Amino acid sequence: MALLMEGIRKRRSQKKKNQERFYKDPFQFARQLFQQPRSGSLSVQKEQLETHLRKTYSDPQGNLKVWCLQFMLIPKLLWPLLVYEICSNTVKAIEAKINKFTRRWLAVPPGLTDVAMYCRKAKLRLPLKSILEEYKCGKARLLSMSEDSEDPVVKTVQPTIKTGRKWKVVEALGEAKECLKIKEVIGQTQTDRKGLGSSTAKWWSKAEGKEKRDMVINEIRLNEDSRRVQKAVQ
Repeated sequence: MALLMEGIRKRRSQKKKNQERFYKDPFQFARQLFQQPRSGSLSVQKEQLETHLRKTYSDPQGNLKVWCLQFMLIPKLLWPLLVYEICSNTVKAIEAKINKFTRRWLAVPPGLTDVAMYCRKAKLRLPLKSILEEYKCGKARLLSMSEDSEDPVVKTVQPTIKTGRKWKVVEALGEAKECLKIKEVIGQTQTDRKGLGSSTAKWWSKAEGKEKRDMVINEIRLNEDSRRVQKAVQ
């Protein structure tokens, strides 16, 4: 009983000290919380993913399986992929496994390229989401929100987002911003049968806040489309 009361007294004392520190200097207290090392780990095993895909509800034509994959499994996978520090190679391996089952369920040849499945510029677009593309866009959105935050504490303490060695979110974000600036210098160009001035363009210098983030994310998606086309050509 005495040990229990002693533990309660220590917790109350520590809580009171934390409250006093917060009231004295809230920014310093919050900065210390942000700088603390994050705990927790997540291990993504390809065997578990394959087992989950095999146990999906049976469907002779495979349409229901693809629907469950796109609207049930992938949204569940995206949250831990964005929260935990998982490298892009692991996500790429998961996407390769998902593509394998998707092609099997849709009864298409195994050699069908990713352009036919995920490309946004193709004439026939399938309502499929690439988990690798969503992973990259999510990481870029997280970094962009922290950089453009109006809170001085969040803006000062920049989080380190680790995504492996082959793809770095900081470099991808910088390349997307540079591409948007170059497009603004080039100006509106003719790309199809529409006449000049028939479409409006959003320029980087005139955008603010969320609009800038959306432009960056859209540019990253376009870069992913270009990467798929280059891979298909090779």
